[in-house]
Amino acid sequence: MKHTNTFIGNLAIFGEASLWGLFPVITTISFSHVSPVTSLLITILFAALFLGLWLLASGRWRELLIKAAWPDILAAAFFLAVLYYGFYFLGLAHTTPNNAAIVALLEVLFSYLLFNIWRKEYFSTNSILGALLMVIGAAIILLPKVSTVHSGDFLVMAAATSAPFGNLFQQRARKKISSLTLIFARYFLALPFLFLLNYFFGGPPNWSQIYMALPALAVTGCALLGLAKIFWIEGIHRIPVTHAVALSSISVLFTLAFSYIFLHLPITLSQLLAGIPIFIGVLLLTRKQTAAMPIKI
Repeated sequence: MKHTNTFIGNLAIFGEASLWGLFPVITTISFSHVSPVTSLLITILFAALFLGLWLLASGRWRELLIKAAWPDILAAAFFLAVLYYGFYFLGLAHTTPNNAAIVALLEVLFSYLLFNIWRKEYFSTNSILGALLMVIGAAIILLPKVSTVHSGDFLVMAAATSAPFGNLFQQRARKKISSLTLIFARYFLALPFLFLLNYFFGGPPNWSQIYMALPALAVTGCALLGLAKIFWIEGIHRIPVTHAVALSSISVLFTLAFSYIFLHLPITLSQLLAGIPIFIGVLLLTRKQTAAMPIKI
């Protein structure tokens, strides 16, 4: 049963990573028509509408009445729907999708510090090695280009620091309510703040430009901030968050491929070389832990 649960968790995270690889690419496309804060607001609106209809159809809306879940939902909404997406969207306006995807791998390190050192989560030797290989893969691409780091990279790094705290509260809330209810409530609570942010920094709406960006915003909201995040919460409900974050780093490879296909950004030799430790890291993270006992960091 434990191995089955782990397999389902790994599969859910891999599904989330494959979809999330599109996020920096499609978001960058939407910026050609609307500002980052407007893009964020409309994307969250699409996600909330999509998930709200799903919630009503499934009959799980009654879970919103479970008061014990609300403190964790509120905290998750603040750290993820406001801070994480806010920093990430603003960062993408000032860096490339490839850079953003790579810098976001620092979430592995920040999650390790929170969950394995402070929270004392168990982490196997193979998982530690796998996470390190993934960080090395990111360093192969990023470190030779320190002189060309964009200001947006630091905003994406700020997003990566807020994500582990949001995941902590999401993991706690998932024990009380379903993933669907949690994600909907998270986005719904963030909407008033995002409306204010757009009012002060987004400028007056240009409806013709918004109309042109709607396909990209709808895909981002429904598929990436909706379906993909349900996969994510189901994953961290079954496997340790640090393990899930490291495994999801494979989304970088999907981002590189999608950037080449849709934005015609070339894939460099360093990016291809970085794929080797990332791929090995994924194999180690998804390997059954039967030979070695988990260790406590």
